[in-house]
Amino acid sequence: MHVRLREPILAFESELEELPGVTLAQAQALLNLSEPETLRLLRKLEREGRLTRERFSVRSVPELSGPLWSSASGEVFNATRLESRIRGRYGEPQHVWAWSLHGVKRPLQIDHEIALSSVRVWYAKNRPDFRWVGERPRRGGLVPDATVIGPHGPVTVELVGQYRSPALREIFTHYQEEAQKVPLELW
Repeated sequence: MHVRLREPILAFESELEELPGVTLAQAQALLNLSEPETLRLLRKLEREGRLTRERFSVRSVPELSGPLWSSASGEVFNATRLESRIRGRYGEPQHVWAWSLHGVKRPLQIDHEIALSSVRVWYAKNRPDFRWVGERPRRGGLVPDATVIGPHGPVTVELVGQYRSPALREIFTHYQEEAQKVPLELW
């Protein structure tokens, strides 16, 4: 089993370099293993000191079906409509374990962090030819949650959580000029 899992382990650790943390279900989706196999692997990596496990109360996000808005869709940006799509998408808090390489860096934003990992899982399932690049500091205010690089170039990914219309307009305005060159997806 160790030889068979060597490549998935290395790929998974590489994924975690770009993600804030993952739940068991997210790890299972990324590894494409059964739940018991995934749990065995996570515990093994934890025992070896390669992963950290922490328990959090996380407001769940339903399975994602794609971005809420995308500049590539041709849909006109409407902050009020986007706010109504966002409203109520988080469920009740539930206790989950989150695995990460060096501990969850922003535990006060755990709902956002785990939801962002759900976006990564969506890309793994629906667009496996895209490479995920996690948050990278850069000049100019907002830092996108991630960039995905696909066959036609990069796409900026921003998870909009439970933002209200003014904050959504600010995000859109910030990325609007850049979106002429790099498509923007708001999740």
